[in-house]
Amino acid sequence: RFGQLQQNDPSRFLDEIPDKFLDRSHAGSSAINNQGSQWARGNAFERMNRGFSGAAEKKSTAGPSYAQPSRPSTKVHTPTENFVASDTGNLQAGQQVEHQKFGFGEVTKMEGAAHNPVATILFKHNGEKKIMLNYAKLRIVPEEENEL
Repeated sequence: RFGQLQQNDPSRFLDEIPDKFLDRSHAGSSAINNQGSQWARGNAFERMNRGFSGAAEKKSTAGPSYAQPSRPSTKVHTPTENFVASDTGNLQAGQQVEHQKFGFGEVTKMEGAAHNPVATILFKHNGEKKIMLNYAKLRIVPEEENEL
């Protein structure tokens, strides 16, 4: 929840189900009984590392490793000299812009409410991004610069 691992208590109804009907192979580190059984002993982190083996196996002190979703790397952009963010109140699809981090791109679509506009921008080296204009610092590239 909110980017953090949360260990929930096991359902109180699990005690009412006969063991022969339970498949614990996918239950991870959940406890089967909250009344002092070996499954419920220890804090959530210990239960998570222990799993269903019942014994607290020695794990790395660095904690569990979680696979992070792969994100395409951002190609570093150095803003033009004297970069000053433009007023984007009248930004339209087709205009060329410069973002301090993502570089140069073309606005492909404008959407969102007037008080919270969102621009979809196709950047030359960093792909398509949706950017909230209330927070983005974009420089609208003058047409004479586009021709260079």
